Amino acid sequence: MEVPSVIDQLDNLDADFFSVGSNDLICSLLGIDRYDKESVKQKYDPVNFTVLTELQKVTAAGDKRGIPTSICGDMASQAKYMAVLLGLGFRKLSSGVDDITRNKEVISRIDTQEARLLVEHLKSMKAEPREDRERYLAQWNEKHLGLKPDGTVNLNWQKSDGPAPTSEHP
Repeated sequence: MEVPSVIDQLDNLDADFFSVGSNDLICSLLGIDRYDKESVKQKYDPVNFTVLTELQKVTAAGDKRGIPTSICGDMASQAKYMAVLLGLGFRKLSSGVDDITRNKEVISRIDTQEARLLVEHLKSMKAEPREDRERYLAQWNEKHLGLKPDGTVNLNWQKSDGPAPTSEHP
């Protein structure tokens, strides 16, 4: 699944599995020329409201029909999006070989209920700039998963029981 029009046809597809190619799908949803590096750099936004909503449609359709759903591409390889993907309902992720160990550690720390709430909060921030949503996600990841903004994992991390960060306060 790399083009948005397929998402509207999920109930009509004769499929044994759904597989999302995150790079192409996100670029298509956001009107980005995937091969224009400057455009991608400026506009690529995996936590955009539309992206989150469409990805959620895919996992919901898979769940409804009992069809396994997976995702690959940059979003599935970057640790900072692991909680988002689990919150959206993905359980099969295809990561680059260099990312697997870190991503498995991060995933082992994710409470899926908290991840679903994270997705809903990010969706509620749809009018806010991408930088604000990414900052919120980075703060959430550091607090809830011990994932630092530079992508490293704090191995001595212990989950905090304090309130979740808001878009105003970490």
